[in-house]
Amino acid sequence: MRRILVSIALLAATSASVSPAQVTDTPPAACEMPAMAILQQVANAPTDTARLELVDRALVLLVQPTAFRGQILCARAALLEQMDRSTEARAGFDQCRLLRPNDPNVLLPIAFDESRRQRPVEAARLLIRAASLRAAALDGVDSDLIATILRQLYYAKQDDVANELVTTLVSAGYPRDNPVVLSDYVRIAILSRLRAGDTAGATQLLPSILSPGVGIGMLIDRQFAPIWPAIEQWAGDDLSIQRRALVSAARAAFETSGSAAARNRYAAALVETGHRDDAIDLIDQWLSTSYTPDEAWDRNRAILQQGRWLAGQGQRAEGIKRMRAALERPPGANAGTENIVPNLIRQMLLARDYAGAMDLLDHRTPDAAHMESPAAMGYFVSLRACALEGLSKHAQAVAELNRVRTQYAGVAGAQSAAIACVGSIDEQAQWWLQKVREKDHTATLTSLAAARYAKANKLPAASIEEIMLQRIENRPDVRQAYLENARDLPERYAPGLDDFNTAPLPPRRTAAPLSAT
Repeated sequence: MRRILVSIALLAATSASVSPAQVTDTPPAACEMPAMAILQQVANAPTDTARLELVDRALVLLVQPTAFRGQILCARAALLEQMDRSTEARAGFDQCRLLRPNDPNVLLPIAFDESRRQRPVEAARLLIRAASLRAAALDGVDSDLIATILRQLYYAKQDDVANELVTTLVSAGYPRDNPVVLSDYVRIAILSRLRAGDTAGATQLLPSILSPGVGIGMLIDRQFAPIWPAIEQWAGDDLSIQRRALVSAARAAFETSGSAAARNRYAAALVETGHRDDAIDLIDQWLSTSYTPDEAWDRNRAILQQGRWLAGQGQRAEGIKRMRAALERPPGANAGTENIVPNLIRQMLLARDYAGAMDLLDHRTPDAAHMESPAAMGYFVSLRACALEGLSKHAQAVAELNRVRTQYAGVAGAQSAAIACVGSIDEQAQWWLQKVREKDHTATLTSLAAARYAKANKLPAASIEEIMLQRIENRPDVRQAYLENARDLPERYAPGLDDFNTAPLPPRRTAAPLSAT
């Protein structure tokens, strides 16, 4: 868990969900100076409990409902959240909001609490409000937290609210430190403008996209056909400008912050631009060094990413070995291993170790209360269906597939995995045809194109869904629907369907050092 230092000298109010960001300063009035004298001791207090006692003593002296009192209530709420007293923290932020209704740094922690309470629409509205008050308010927010809210919205079939949030994020230039995520948000905004007939406005957004993978999707999906000439001009012959820009931006962000999350994003950028070996080496160098408990979550995320990348290199067994080892880490070093579990199970299914996958499901399936949304449990149900099918327990597998369909109908990823493993070819084709009829089907089309490319080039299977797509891609109904909604990618861009691994660019600079300089 991130440490939150309540520095009353700076009058900062933050939460565990928001990176340290200063609340709009409200200088104390003369009558508030006795309270300020107490608050100046907070930074040197030895424990969170001692800090809370000092803040409470100060609040006794701040009887008037001033903005300064609101500021201290925010600091108190942030401290309570640091102490894992989330219910009291939320009450504190609500009190603070009454006195500071237009302070984005008050709205943000309330938004993330709404997300934890499974109320993503309310969370999104608060984020939109915060960004409208100050565009830079979101700059310190972890993009994974925003991604969680967007997934919750999609689970709840609140696509319009999700798109409104994405439009707000793009207008705010968020996230500035994650160009891949920003690129996909921009793609959604471009699509929105094209649907409104604003081709000029859509074209103006193209320079904001650095992710070559996002570019590949736009070059395939016919929804972008009105600006295909502009996209091809932007992409050049091989998306090399975007590939260099993405690596440069990700590297610069890592060298500036030196954070574990930035390192992971830099490694992912290397993979997306054709330098998978360099990414694996970068993570290997990091994992060989000592680390603090605060880095455990990001290190475990790196391990699961590296496991997938090793599988892409034909080293699936090694990736599985490394992910298994991460699960055995002691408490304090195991934060994030819950994310490793489903990824490890997927790799084991691809390796046909169905018994091992079932054993993990029996002993490592998390409780729904610890998931970002109860709907996310559908993924584990779908993986169980896959393992049962692999163990030739078809009737039980079908029962799990039906459970996904009835209980987790809003979780498309869970349905896709279960159908890929258990459904008939006709059911698999109908599932894909249903997905391609959705408004935002860029990923559906691109996945089929990538599956065809992998099959033609005899590449290792990237996922159980890719195997399904290779099974159905030549069906007349699938091929017709594909060509109605997409085009075959121009040959010069085809290597992008495998992250340019057959056509890597020579990097301009050497690999990043173990620590930022």
